[in-house]
Amino acid sequence: GGKSFTRRPGMTAAAATLPYPYDPRAGRHTGYFSPSNIVRWRNHAYVFVFAEQYREQRRGACLLRAEAAADNPVWRAWDGRRFTIALNGIVKAGGTRNQHICVPVPGIGSTITSVVRHAPTGTFLALFAGTRAVPRLNRKVTGIFYVQSKDLVHWSPPALLLERPIMFKFACGDKVVFGYPSLIDGNSPSRNFDTVGEQLSLYLTRFNLTGCKLPMNRDLVRYPVHIMSGS
Repeated sequence: GGKSFTRRPGMTAAAATLPYPYDPRAGRHTGYFSPSNIVRWRNHAYVFVFAEQYREQRRGACLLRAEAAADNPVWRAWDGRRFTIALNGIVKAGGTRNQHICVPVPGIGSTITSVVRHAPTGTFLALFAGTRAVPRLNRKVTGIFYVQSKDLVHWSPPALLLERPIMFKFACGDKVVFGYPSLIDGNSPSRNFDTVGEQLSLYLTRFNLTGCKLPMNRDLVRYPVHIMSGS
């Protein structure tokens, strides 16, 4: 079969953990979840993780960065100005737990599932599934939204890409719902497909509902996407 992977001696096992001991009485999941794909830019690798609110940790999408060429990359989270936060759960003598929690990137508030860089313009595109007010439609819409950025920190207001029922907001009368949106350009020169051109595809997992529950009966679907010049 396929290839096997082993961790090098001395490599860090965890990329992001809370600085608090696990509390089984919390009654809900806590920590960092749902990492996006890794996107490379200049000399660094970036990834979004979603933080749930717990003690001093605020809820939202956190951005992590590591040196792209490092054999044992050390991820640092954005602190509101720079990438200085070590999410390793270790509080050194004289330090505080607040020094080891991330600051969510403003203006997103949802789980980022896909991040790519539009090579012709250098603009980053990120996707999330959710419900947002769409001014041009004068109503709230559930579906797939995108945001744009030049630096991965400052993002545009969300714009609707595709209106669809999604896996955490649907009606029992819906026959299918969607989740895990990703943008992929099959002709990308990047080995990780983290760059796109003008023609690309939106990939989604389609859940074929049974009894108003998310089943294991799922399909991978694809929609063509064209990025218009100047958009």
